[in-house]
Amino acid sequence: AVVCAAILQQLRIDSAIISSPAGDADQAPWVLGAVVQNEVLLFDCELGLPLPRGDVSAAELFKTAATLKQIQEHPEWLSLLSTRADRPYRLTADDLKSPRIAAISPIRGWSSRIWNVEQLLPADLLCVLYDAPADGQGLTGVFSRIAAAIPGLHASAVGLWAYPEQREAALANKDQQSERLIHAAMIPFLVPIEFEADKQTGKTQRVESLRQLRIRTSQLFGDRSDAVAQYITIRQLSITPPPEASFGPIYQRAADDAFFWSCVCKFENGDYESAQKVLNDYLKRYRRGGAWTFEARCLLAEALALTGDTAEAIKTLKVQESDDPYRDQHVIRIKAWTPASEPAAEQPAPATEPTTPKPE
Repeated sequence: AVVCAAILQQLRIDSAIISSPAGDADQAPWVLGAVVQNEVLLFDCELGLPLPRGDVSAAELFKTAATLKQIQEHPEWLSLLSTRADRPYRLTADDLKSPRIAAISPIRGWSSRIWNVEQLLPADLLCVLYDAPADGQGLTGVFSRIAAAIPGLHASAVGLWAYPEQREAALANKDQQSERLIHAAMIPFLVPIEFEADKQTGKTQRVESLRQLRIRTSQLFGDRSDAVAQYITIRQLSITPPPEASFGPIYQRAADDAFFWSCVCKFENGDYESAQKVLNDYLKRYRRGGAWTFEARCLLAEALALTGDTAEAIKTLKVQESDDPYRDQHVIRIKAWTPASEPAAEQPAPATEPTTPKPE
């Protein structure tokens, strides 16, 4: 939800956590709400699915998100996200009648200093930095913009989602183990890594090109066709001897990432048939050992469904391991795509709590 909200902010789309008003806010079931054209679209970040509309075809079910207003008018649509008859969706119709609304608005973007920085950015680096929560200086604040999309809600009733700041505070006091984990997560973005002599001292030093990071950023900005072409150069690192043997695993992981993200580019461009081919290639290449095996199978099934081949999509999702963190999502998709004349297999009761999918 944090990552999604950060990307939405750059698209100038406000977002909020929509949760049950009952009990402790930190423990209440929730979904992510995105304010688009004065409507609040709902997304389940744990399942990795939009809250579906029940008035569209099975193939389109997870392509369009239902709005808060639509779910309030059609609470029966929530049953589409139930994984078993005895396991209803965690949010109920009562939860969403008058939900708790918590805006996602980074505190660091509230000061006038940040406004000044944003105004000084050159045209090719324009981005949203400043986003005040309250109205002022001729601008409508985040709280008012979100309240305007929900009939009967006043800006004063909109809260603030504190989780991002809590996590940043925890990282500010990070120990060595946390620092190692952060560094390990960033390593694939540093490739290719080279060595060159310092012009002043003559000593050999390591140079991190950050090419993978620039390509991934370009993809997120929408330049997908160019990103696919550039990802090929990163994928070649898997067969290129690294400057040091210890860099081998880093290059392999970077190539894995580049392969999967190139598949995502084709999917996001709407080229679903091409996406099916490269996703199949990815699954054959990495099988069980790939970093994105689970995600690739989800995306392949969705691409198949969007081209009308729901039977093959179902078959794709049924090939899953016991530790697949997207098992709940698979069950929901299979149920939605299975013709009414056929019984849809329900997920057996797990021995332990299901694993939350890792962020994509």
